[in-house]
Amino acid sequence: MKRLLALAFALVIPFAVAQNIKPTPPAQVVVTQQGTTLRAVLPRQTPFSVSEGVDGRVTIGATVFPNHNNLTVAFQGQVPKAPPKPPIATRTVQCPNGYTGTWTQTQDWAPHPPPNPPWWDALPWTPASAPPGACTPVAIGGDLDLSYVNKTAPGYISRFKPWVDGCLNRTDCYVFTATDIAFMARLDGGAQYCPKAVTMADAYAAKVDASIAAGGQPNWGGDANGSDGISSDSYLNIGGHMRDFALPMKWCATSMTPAQAAHWTGIMVQSLYNLWNPTLAKWGGRPYPWSGWALTDPGDNYFYSFTAATMWYEWVTGDAQYDARTWPVAAAYFNTIPTGGSEEGMGYGTSHKSLFESYRFEKNLTGNDYTDAHLTNSIPYWVWGTTPDFLRFGAIGDNSRVSNPSLWDYQWVLVSMAREQTPNAAMRSLAAWWLKKADPSCAMTNSINYRDGLTLDCADGTAPTALTYWGQSTGDFFWRTSWTDPHALWGLIRAGKYDQSHAHQDQGNVELYANGTWLTTDESVNSHSGIQQGPQNSTTLRFEHNGAVARQVYGSTSTMTVAGTDPATGIHTTANLQPAMGNAATAWTRTVDINNRTLVINDVFTPAAGYTVFSQIQCPTAAPVITGSIVMCGGLKITVLYPTAPTITSVAMTSLDPDYNTGWRVDVGGSLTGYKVQLDAQ
Repeated sequence: MKRLLALAFALVIPFAVAQNIKPTPPAQVVVTQQGTTLRAVLPRQTPFSVSEGVDGRVTIGATVFPNHNNLTVAFQGQVPKAPPKPPIATRTVQCPNGYTGTWTQTQDWAPHPPPNPPWWDALPWTPASAPPGACTPVAIGGDLDLSYVNKTAPGYISRFKPWVDGCLNRTDCYVFTATDIAFMARLDGGAQYCPKAVTMADAYAAKVDASIAAGGQPNWGGDANGSDGISSDSYLNIGGHMRDFALPMKWCATSMTPAQAAHWTGIMVQSLYNLWNPTLAKWGGRPYPWSGWALTDPGDNYFYSFTAATMWYEWVTGDAQYDARTWPVAAAYFNTIPTGGSEEGMGYGTSHKSLFESYRFEKNLTGNDYTDAHLTNSIPYWVWGTTPDFLRFGAIGDNSRVSNPSLWDYQWVLVSMAREQTPNAAMRSLAAWWLKKADPSCAMTNSINYRDGLTLDCADGTAPTALTYWGQSTGDFFWRTSWTDPHALWGLIRAGKYDQSHAHQDQGNVELYANGTWLTTDESVNSHSGIQQGPQNSTTLRFEHNGAVARQVYGSTSTMTVAGTDPATGIHTTANLQPAMGNAATAWTRTVDINNRTLVINDVFTPAAGYTVFSQIQCPTAAPVITGSIVMCGGLKITVLYPTAPTITSVAMTSLDPDYNTGWRVDVGGSLTGYKVQLDAQ
C-alpha cells in the first residue's frame, strides 16, 4: 500500500531517497556517513524534508549534501506527529482498447492505525471499474468479401466444392476444417454446410475442454485430422483455430446456440490473453507460461499466425486491445523491405501467403489497407527467383516442406494473393503469366490447399523481358541468360542481412541452375532436415581458427552493388562481406563478373590473426574430378585462377554430418589475401 511516511529517530539513505519525509520539528538533525558526523542541523520550528534530487544531491531542510551515499539521518527530539492529510487525488482513465470514452476515479487517504509511526494510507481508486455507459465498444462492422472467387474456375468447380461435399460425412479428410465448410456455406448457401461447420467447431472446443479438464493445455500435435492444438509449437497454429471459431460464429449464427457462442468466445479470449501475455498464460486457472517466441518479430513466420488470430478475435469480440501489437508493427517492418521477399529466405518466406491473405481480410473487416511495395514487389521477387524450368526456386534459408526447394501450391498461393491485391497493373499481368506457367491447370494439387486455390483464375499475362532482378532489401540478386531457352542458366548472388532464425550463414553465396539441376547451391538441398545453416553449406569463403569454422555474425548486414542488366553484355557485382565475419576478418570484398555462362569470382580479404581462409564451391550432384587447377563438378567446370599453386581438395558432405544425403564440396586453399575462381556452366 502506498504510504506517506513520517519518521523519527534514524533514516538510512543507501543511494536514493524514495520520497519526501516530513517530521515535526525535532531539536536537531545529525547527519552521519559511515559513523562520521557530517553535520548537525538545528532546524527552524517548521516541518522540514529529506529528499534527493535527480543529480544525486541530498537535501535536508535547506542544507544540501552533494553526491553523498549511505547517509544516516538521526532526528533527535520529540516523537513526530502525522503530517497533514494529503489532498484527494483525481485522475481520468481511458477506456480499454476496443472501447471508446473515459471515466473519472478519485483516491482518498486514511490514517494508519497505531502503534506504528503515523502515516497516511492511500485508499483504492474509486470507482474500480467504468460506470455504466462510460465506455462503448468499437464496432468492427465489416465482413469478408469473397467476390474474388470465380465459381466457374477449376479451382472451385473441380477442386474445392467437390472436396468439401465429399468430406461432409467423413472423418478421414486430412486437415478438413470448419473454415472450409463455412466458406462453402457462404459461397453456395446450401443448408447442409452450416450445421456441419458448427459441429466441427464445437467438437474442437470440446477437445480443448478435455485437455484442460485433464490438467493440461491444448498443445497436442498432429491428431488423426492433421490438427495441432492452439498452444502447440509456441502457438504457431493459433491463427487457423481462431478462424475456425470466428467464421461459424459470424456466418452460421442461426445454426448454433448462444451457449455455444459464449463457450467458443471464452476459449478465444483465453487463447489471445495467453498469446500476448506469455509469462502469465493459464489454462483452467493453472499456469502454462511459454517463451513468447516471435511476438515482437514481424520478420518471423509465427508472427503472421499471431496477427491473423488477433484479427479474428477482434472481429468476434470487438476488443482491439492487442491490435497495436500486430498490424502497425508489421506495416513498419515491411516498409523496410520494399523489394519483396523475406529475410527468413525463400523456403520459410513462403509464409507470406498467409500474411497477404490477412491483408485482404483485414481490409474487409476494418477498411485498413496494408498492401504496400513489399507485397507488390514480392511478385517480381518470386518470378525471377524461380528457375527456368519452373520446378525450383532459390535455395535461400531453411526449407520446411522438402529440402530441395520445389515450386508447389504454397508459392502459387503467395503470388496469387499478391496479384489479387496489388494496385499495379503491370505486376498483376506479370503474376498472371507466372501463375499460368507454374500451374497450367490453375488449381491446387493438394486438398489442404484447395480453399487457398480459390484465388487462382488462369488469366493471361505478359512475360517478363528483363533478365535480372535486384532484391536489394533482402540482398538477393537474381539473373538468367534467357526466358525462352529451355537450357538457360539461372543464377543467384547473396549479400544482405542475416537476422532471422531460419536464415543461413550464406553471405556471399553463389547459386547456379541449368538443365533441370543445381550446378552449385546451398547444400541444405541435399540434407534430410532442410535446415543445415552453417557456413560449410554455401559457395562462399570459409574462415577457420585452429580447425574450428568461424560462424557468420547474426545481426550483421553485408552490402552489394550491381552494375549491368544483361549477362550477354556483362554484369558486375561488388559485395562488402566483412560485417558477416565480425572479428574473423578486417576486410572481405567479393566481386562476381558474369559473362553469358561464365562467372569469375574474385575474393580479396584480410583475415584476423590465426585464421585460415578457404574458397569453397559446392558440388551438389556429382563428385568432383580434380586435374591440376581445374575441377569438373557435374555440369560445372571450376578453374582456380589465383593462387597459381593452390591446394584443392574434395569433401563429401556426408562426412561432415549424417544429415546430408549426398553432395560434395571443393575446398581451395593456399592464400592469405585472396582467391580467384572461374565457373563455367556446361
